[in-house]
Amino acid sequence: MPTLPVLAPSAIEQLRRDHERLRLEVRQLRAMVRALGRMDPDPFVLVKPDSGDSITSLGGLTPGSGTGQVYRLRGGGGNLVDTDHAEDVYNPGSEIVGGQYAVCLRDEHGRLWAVSRPLVKQWVTFEATAVFTVTDPSVTGNVVDQWGQGYDRTISSPVFYNEYTDDTLTTRAFSGADGDYGIAVWQGNGDNYRIVAMLT
Repeated sequence: MPTLPVLAPSAIEQLRRDHERLRLEVRQLRAMVRALGRMDPDPFVLVKPDSGDSITSLGGLTPGSGTGQVYRLRGGGGNLVDTDHAEDVYNPGSEIVGGQYAVCLRDEHGRLWAVSRPLVKQWVTFEATAVFTVTDPSVTGNVVDQWGQGYDRTISSPVFYNEYTDDTLTTRAFSGADGDYGIAVWQGNGDNYRIVAMLT
């Protein structure tokens, strides 16, 4: 009869430790599989904040954030259907206001990041609420109309910037009186607009 090997106590202890480590790894893998089963299999998700809510814009190095309802395509007609499920969304761009859709991408940690923002109207007609000259960098005013392709933006405190006419940085392009009308284009963040023409 062959002689069975005799394991040293240190080898038995090593086997015990290996067995315990593998048991813990199997438990962790089972938990990961369960979590993946709960996650959306599609990395691209369509979300829409509720009316009155928003997904805030990027501020410095801090991404904006908010909550959006998740939508899916259902049926042969491809209609969008609310899943009655909301998720937190991080936003590296401009604000996504309530009622507007945005495509999000899920990262390796399961977080949603907005990768496309709804198209908003870039152009506005505004009324100046103060006198400004060719030495003033900006003027306050009220938005009278928004136009162009896309959604109306929610605008609370617009500022209309008056850019220099050339590289000498001595004279700005426009001047106007309180009550004068102008046209401006959105700068892509906050309520900041650049004046492109004065109408009166």
